[in-house]
Amino acid sequence: MKERGIGYKLFIIFSLTTILPALISSYLIINYNLPEEYSKYQLIILLSLEVVIIFLGIYLSSTMAGSIMKAISAIKEVAEGNVSKRLTESAREEISGLAMNFNRITSNLENTIKNLEASEEQMRRMLFRIGNIIASPVDIDKVMQILLSTTVHVLEGDKGFFFMQDDEKGVMSLLVNVNATDEDLKYYENWREEGIIKKVIREKKSVRISINNTIEVNEVLCPIDKSKTSISAPIILGNRVIGVISLADKKNGGEYLEDELFLLENLSSQIAMALENSRLRKNAEKSYFETIIALATAVDSRDEYTIGHSKQVAKYAIGIAKNMGLAQSDIDVLRDAALLHDIGKIGMPDDLLRNTDELTNDEKDLVWKHPVTGENILKPIESLSKLCPIVRHHHERYDGKGYPDGLKGKDIPLLARIIMLADAYDAMRSDRSYQKGQSSEEAIEEIKKYSGFQFDPLCVKTFVEYLETSIEN
Repeated sequence: MKERGIGYKLFIIFSLTTILPALISSYLIINYNLPEEYSKYQLIILLSLEVVIIFLGIYLSSTMAGSIMKAISAIKEVAEGNVSKRLTESAREEISGLAMNFNRITSNLENTIKNLEASEEQMRRMLFRIGNIIASPVDIDKVMQILLSTTVHVLEGDKGFFFMQDDEKGVMSLLVNVNATDEDLKYYENWREEGIIKKVIREKKSVRISINNTIEVNEVLCPIDKSKTSISAPIILGNRVIGVISLADKKNGGEYLEDELFLLENLSSQIAMALENSRLRKNAEKSYFETIIALATAVDSRDEYTIGHSKQVAKYAIGIAKNMGLAQSDIDVLRDAALLHDIGKIGMPDDLLRNTDELTNDEKDLVWKHPVTGENILKPIESLSKLCPIVRHHHERYDGKGYPDGLKGKDIPLLARIIMLADAYDAMRSDRSYQKGQSSEEAIEEIKKYSGFQFDPLCVKTFVEYLETSIEN
């Protein structure tokens, strides 16, 4: 009705301005004397011309009104959500400009919506990935690095910083970063909380700095404060701020928006949960590890001749690993595996552990199963997963005649080969009820004899060098 009203109003306006004057002029011509020179035919021509002009005006008004009504209809469709609607540009200049501008606006609007939908999809993917990362048992430093890198990438940030409460120093310390310069890192080495980070910690609220906005600080030194735009969110556990995540500057030169700050706030909540889960998991794993260490010690103590055996094996294994130049992370794994290598014996009867006679087939089966039993004891804890293959294979022989899987040569994990040698050496050196332990020299000759058969030649060579150095010292 409103669209028809516009056409009707145009018709009324045209009628008042065109038809009415024509009628008045006709009335004057008919009722008043005109000069004689005006013939009847001339009058008809004049009236006909006026009629043509009137109909032409009506046609043009209707055409313009139709174009305007189409424009109004298109605007209504856009308002209802159809941003792909376009106008056909009219031949008339008046409506052509309107159509061009309308199409430009709807095109920009459509592109904006597509970009927002793409960004929303990116956000969903990011949050899904973050959820998987948080649920994983990966080391918390690695988790935070992945989270920060993902967030910086999705939000098109230039730099990212993640600060964590350092209880020893009593301040926030930079845990991980993305694209931090040497100058940034140097500053944070001796950093004290100030500027934006101090504000976030003190108020326990997020802060967004736009390009035309500045934070009130006495002196801007912090790299985040120097940035043109930034967003920072606190990581709160309980009622305590335990960390801050910040993004500084944009790669495209733009600024961070409120929606992006909202996303960062959601992320900080997930990080808080991840940190709490990590703490609880570490406490649980620590308790479990301490329990099985106690059990392993109890296994050694069941036989007076094996008391302290696992600790001795760990000492020798570490000596071999260090002389081989292995990484400290591998040495740490080796140490724990050595301490727990016989945990599978927990289910073996005491008389079997102390047996000095030849074993029956059933007894051999029990002994050969203890590496697998040990592996199964360690499996429930993800952080001990690296120990499992070492414990399982620490009785494999280099010539393939060991147990439980009969692995041969370098198919046996290196750390298991090291423990195999350290375990055998300590057994040779230990006293038994039926014989006295060998001297260091005798044991060294024994392991040399079986190099390439029972033991890895490289491990033997390294171990002998370690023992000879230890004896000299």
